Amino acid sequence: MKKTIYFDKNEQELAESLEKENWISDLDTEEKNQYAENALYSLNTKKSV
Repeated sequence: MKKTIYFDKNEQELAESLEKENWISDLDTEEKNQYAENALYSLNTKKSV
């Protein structure tokens, strides 16, 4: 299995919190889910480049 490489510690913490769904936000549930989906897509896109 390939090890995930992050640009910096902040990106790693963001990715882990999104995957664990433990991030705090003032967005409602639907907006939070959409943001998480977009953020994970963005992080995965960066990793594959």
